[in-house]
Amino acid sequence: MKYPVYCMLACLGLLSSVSALSAQADPLVAQIDAYIVTTAPDQAEVLKLAEVANPGDMILYRATFENQGEVALDAVKPIIPIPVGLAYVGGSAKPEPKEVSLDGTNFQPYPAVNQLGESVAPSAYRALRWDLGTLKADAPFTAELRAKLIN
Repeated sequence: MKYPVYCMLACLGLLSSVSALSAQADPLVAQIDAYIVTTAPDQAEVLKLAEVANPGDMILYRATFENQGEVALDAVKPIIPIPVGLAYVGGSAKPEPKEVSLDGTNFQPYPAVNQLGESVAPSAYRALRWDLGTLKADAPFTAELRAKLIN
């Protein structure tokens, strides 16, 4: 069964918090692209803009956050959710995130551990969050992660 990637992209609410210019239109703009990752015969990685994905496909999500305002934004914490049906590929996030969520709402330091202090499988992650602190105007931040479509 094929899955339209735009449905997965619609699930990606990308910003957790920004505390600046709250009375004005949000100057923070997010763009996310999804690519199907394949390997060419010469072993080079090939990225193709994803429209439809099949179970087993590796998807690279690349999100760019840009402050289009005139002043720096404070407390910028972008999130890339990982919808059910996708399994995060451990260690694939660039740069490494600061926090992870196992339920899409509550966050803990990355990598995740359970109540016994044992490592949680990356495939159980439902969101990754970065802590940028301040995002200056015209200084975009790009994050990416890989996830495998499992059903």
